[in-house]
Amino acid sequence: MIQHWNTMWHSQRGDTIVEVLIAVSIASLVLASAYAVTNRNVLAIQQAQEQAYGQKIVQQQVEYLRAAPGLATSPGCYTAPSTYSTAPADCDIPHGGATYALQISPGATNAVKATWDSLGGASASIVVYYRAAT
Repeated sequence: MIQHWNTMWHSQRGDTIVEVLIAVSIASLVLASAYAVTNRNVLAIQQAQEQAYGQKIVQQQVEYLRAAPGLATSPGCYTAPSTYSTAPADCDIPHGGATYALQISPGATNAVKATWDSLGGASASIVVYYRAAT
C-alpha cells in the first residue's frame, strides 16, 4: 500500500513555470495579432465612411450646380438648392467628427472639391468635374 501511494505521488507532475510562460506568451501573441487586425479593419471602415460621405456631399453640390448653374460665378459652394455662398465658413460641413470643406471652382468645366482631415490624420479629398450641356 505504501509502495502504491508513493508511485502515484511521483507520477503526477504539474506544469513547470517555463511551460506556463510559453503558453502565456503564445496566447499574448495571438491576442495582440487579433487586436492589430481589428484595429486596422476599424480604421478602414471609418475611412470608407468618410469617403462615402465626401462623395455624397460633392454629388449634392453637382446637383445644385446642375439646377442653378448661373449662381456659381466665383469660388464657393451651395448652402441650399438656390443659395450660393462665397464665404468659406458657409462651405464647412461638420459630420462624424470631421469637417468637410467644399469648394466649387467655376469655369467651362466646374470642379467640385471636398477636403477633410481623415481619422488617420492625413488630409483626404474628392474632386468631381462637371461640364454643363450646351
